[in-house]
Amino acid sequence: MAFSLDQLAAFVTTAQTGSFSAAARKLGKAQSVVSTAVANLEIDWAVTLFERQGRYPVLTEQGEALLGKAKRILTEMQRLQASADAFATGVETRLTIAAESAAISPSIAARLAAFEQQFPQVEIEILTAAYVDVISLLEQGRAQLGLLVQEQQLPTAFEFHNLEMMRMCAVCSAQHPLARLTHFDWPEIVKHRQIVVAGRDRHAAPRWQYADSAWRTENLSVALRLVEAGIGWAELPFSLVETAVQQGELVILPSDLAQDSWELFVDLVWLPQQAMGIALQALRQQLIASKVYLSPVR
Repeated sequence: MAFSLDQLAAFVTTAQTGSFSAAARKLGKAQSVVSTAVANLEIDWAVTLFERQGRYPVLTEQGEALLGKAKRILTEMQRLQASADAFATGVETRLTIAAESAAISPSIAARLAAFEQQFPQVEIEILTAAYVDVISLLEQGRAQLGLLVQEQQLPTAFEFHNLEMMRMCAVCSAQHPLARLTHFDWPEIVKHRQIVVAGRDRHAAPRWQYADSAWRTENLSVALRLVEAGIGWAELPFSLVETAVQQGELVILPSDLAQDSWELFVDLVWLPQQAMGIALQALRQQLIASKVYLSPVR
């Protein structure tokens, strides 16, 4: 039972457009070529794909059942061709981004989606890690780009670009003793255990650890769960805790700032000596295009 990709394309396009003539226009072929391709496919498969009694062809039950599989075959063949074209043109087939989990915002995710539309054949691997581990992954060449919540100076070897601002706040469980604070009291806050998002290196001082007693995790979601369990307080992205705060499950601790939250830059970082192929250059530019500063906290 032999069939061609042209036959599959004629079948799928006819089903999508509703007529042989519309399918022919979309495929840039003569109507007779499209209708003959579908007819020959029916012969090859020994099934009737379309009823032709009316003005327009109508999918049969068998046609409906086979349409989805035909679409998947065409999609896979298009991906195969795109991958082959990528090898021929020097486009990378896989890129890796090392990112602090807090740094993947909706706007940055939208830019990644736009890149996927431009380079559907390129696989993207996203490694979530703490700040020091992102730096290490870039230095080792394990990742080509990094996304960091920036507060300190990068090693001088790196280049960076500010992408957007991320709102942060200190929170605790509504049942935690600190939830009763009515004004900023830093000495009281640091008496209590802090949940810190930090790397795996126990010898590296974690960013943003202020309390003597601290639990560490490299996972932002784990930090949130520990705070929700009342184990300690933590500084977390407002977008991560907003729903729980609104529902009264978490409490934002008072701050000495004008608001009980603050903003930090999210930076795109890379090593200047990193070889940049076509896809990597496009990915970097796509991410830089996501530069959006959030409106002031009210």
